[in-house]
Amino acid sequence: MGRSIDRISDIPDPILQTIISLMPLKSAIRTSVLSRRWRSLWEYNLLSATTLDFAEDFSTNQSPKEFVLCLNRYLLQLQHTKNLEKFSVYFSPFDIFFPDIQRWISFATSKGVKELNLDLSQGFTDPRDGRFHDERPFFTLPDCLLDCKSLTHLSLSRCDLHSSCFSFTNWTQLQSLSIKHVSISKDNLENLLNNCKLLESLSLINAVDGAVFSLTLAPEQRLSKLTLVDDWDAFHLQIFAPNLQSFHYYGKHYLRSHRINVSSLSDAFICPLGCNQDDDQDYADQDYASLFPDLSHVKVLTVNTVILKDLMLTAELRQLVFPIEFHNLQELQLSCFLFKKKKILFMQIHAIKAMETPQDIDFSHLRVIKMTNFKGWRNEIRLLKFLLEKALCLESLIILVAPLVENGMDLVSQNKQLSESQRLAILSGQISMLPKASSQAQIILCDSSQDDKRIQPVHQGVNHEYNHSEDRYDLISSIRSGVDIQVLI
Repeated sequence: MGRSIDRISDIPDPILQTIISLMPLKSAIRTSVLSRRWRSLWEYNLLSATTLDFAEDFSTNQSPKEFVLCLNRYLLQLQHTKNLEKFSVYFSPFDIFFPDIQRWISFATSKGVKELNLDLSQGFTDPRDGRFHDERPFFTLPDCLLDCKSLTHLSLSRCDLHSSCFSFTNWTQLQSLSIKHVSISKDNLENLLNNCKLLESLSLINAVDGAVFSLTLAPEQRLSKLTLVDDWDAFHLQIFAPNLQSFHYYGKHYLRSHRINVSSLSDAFICPLGCNQDDDQDYADQDYASLFPDLSHVKVLTVNTVILKDLMLTAELRQLVFPIEFHNLQELQLSCFLFKKKKILFMQIHAIKAMETPQDIDFSHLRVIKMTNFKGWRNEIRLLKFLLEKALCLESLIILVAPLVENGMDLVSQNKQLSESQRLAILSGQISMLPKASSQAQIILCDSSQDDKRIQPVHQGVNHEYNHSEDRYDLISSIRSGVDIQVLI
């Protein structure tokens, strides 16, 4: 059998260089081992790049010293380039490498970098909670970064924004800021907001100093998205932001008090974890129920089990069904913890008769329901039965079945001899026998891998980013306006 034809060798260098320029930097560098001809072709990728992304995969199989030497060598070749749009470094250094990091930042700022991502926490975050665990010194921001006027997007992790006072007067073009794994002092946060007039997005992840978060914005300030992710024993929230449109609030903490004025808010993600999911006293000590009247005008809302249980306990303590009206709501997502024991959400609801079997509720505009990670548990079937009975105009019910798991509690997986197709057939039979208010409803039951993803909740990406171990369902519906909405439970 003859040798195969090497067509790649016939391709001119300029074309190969163009192809390599479309590859990730690390992949482009790997082509240098193919042959002597390929040894320097990748350098065209580097010299022509306006985006330099030294991400986590770039540092794989390299010691910190090797990573620093490699990066220094590459940047030395780029001294004569003109502009740089984006510069990203993912690295977990010892303090002996801080001078090198300062030189990298100086290089990027000298090229008029617009987007800078500096993540110095790689390899030192707990995958269970995302918390940073390391006692080494935090990196101090160099003057060249504070003086950079070209920045529009900035992400910092494990950098010191607490021990010194910064003015941020040169970040006049900054539109997006993300701070992770370091506390920012109250004074620095105020200076940041006062001097970055164009700031539209602020993300503070394990970065709030203390248990009180206070944010007051003038009407002319543009901040429209705020994300708070942190752990507090007790938390006090004060936000006065007339232009804020999106608010994400997530973490292992209790809300003790709040004062909020967010008249333009349209998107709210409120998913605290609490400290003990099964302690009713802990739930009784928090005050999420009183938060929702301030959010009643939102169009998209995501809440979780902690919120639902707090609402339920509030109703019990006050001996009433807590009334909440969301007249503008177009999408609702409920993210629930499903514990493998009897003390779960739907068992607790039994304490209130009106909440157990609501008689005067119907979904007259509900057209599509989508449930993901469906296991066939009794409470899932119960919820599905309730929705089918109340959805008068339902057109489609889409159910994505979760993979079989050992010790599962669903109605059919206990027989381990069942094939996946048999399991789907049994679930399909059970669901088809449920009473339906809409005779036009079409039921689609399939494996989760067959999801075409045409119908996704707005906060789908948010849930993947924040949640680590929660079971979730997607439920797409529509309310009075007839606009499709989504509920994630």
